[in-house]
Amino acid sequence: MIASSDFRWTAATAVAVAVIIAVNAFVLLYAMPKFRNIQWLTDDVNGVVGEDVEGVRVIRAYNAEGLQEARFDRANEALLRNNLAAVRAMAVMFPAVGFVMNALTMSIYFLGASIINDTAPGAEQMYLFSDMIVFSSYAMKVVNAFMMMSAIFNGLPRAMVSSKRIQEVITHEPSVADGESGGPAEARGEIEFRGVSFCQRSEERRVGKECRS
Repeated sequence: MIASSDFRWTAATAVAVAVIIAVNAFVLLYAMPKFRNIQWLTDDVNGVVGEDVEGVRVIRAYNAEGLQEARFDRANEALLRNNLAAVRAMAVMFPAVGFVMNALTMSIYFLGASIINDTAPGAEQMYLFSDMIVFSSYAMKVVNAFMMMSAIFNGLPRAMVSSKRIQEVITHEPSVADGESGGPAEARGEIEFRGVSFCQRSEERRVGKECRS
């Protein structure tokens, strides 16, 4: 529907989409490594907390509370800095996309006014006005679709890290491999007990021979 409309409206929409893609690409290239690191840094914080909880007696015994607190502060500070950098990068995206959407709407109406003005008065102008309103709604749907795509990319890095971990567990080869089967064993044997006895030392009862210490 957009391509079949006036080429000036189509060109304005194409420019807006190109700007949104450029903004998303620039922001995601900077923010994606940050979001990828969030998973690893969160593991570091959880690891330090787990060690503190499990080894609390040892930590108290060696008077190492200050050392463990410093380790936790370093891990937590790294996670905080990484999160702030990622959030600041993503905070630029939505105002930029909103500005592009508003600029596109104004461009459509400005071009529409010029197109309607160049048309002879009558029913044709009303048709062009209705086409402009419909085209504006279609253009907003296209822009919103790219905004949703950028929101998906927000959680994609963490999902990729999690899926990689799951894949590592699935594809892990055990260090102890099963032996090769040589077919069913044909040898048969017998087990015989000789000189075996049993008794309770606190009791005088015994089974078999005399109970010895």
